[in-house]
Amino acid sequence: MDKITILEWNIHQQGRKSTEIPMNILNYITEDVDVAMLLEINGNSSNIDEFRKRLNDKGYGVYITDYKACPYANDILIAVKENILIMEIRYYNAYNSTKLKNNTRNTIPENLFISVEFNNKSFILACLLYT
Repeated sequence: MDKITILEWNIHQQGRKSTEIPMNILNYITEDVDVAMLLEINGNSSNIDEFRKRLNDKGYGVYITDYKACPYANDILIAVKENILIMEIRYYNAYNSTKLKNNTRNTIPENLFISVEFNNKSFILACLLYT
């Protein structure tokens, strides 16, 4: 394998307005997809655990932001095939308690960065989402 195939999809759960992740998304994450980046996912969805389990069963490590403290935030999910070495995972909290109390958003976007190694080369998978 000498290339990485990436699927990026804004599934448009609109800041937690949608309470279930459409499971048919899994049909598009086929064996030729090495990395799936899903934007505007609701990390509080009623079926998030099942969705993660099915991705794990397909051979992906699943990494998701955790903006549960913010009622209107979008999360980002990145699923990476297990044969790609994960070096580091980080995100910067886009919401702080002061801004939440004032019901305004911080200037840091919703984000998720994953450093990976593939074929002895380092890459950064980055998702940034301004809302």
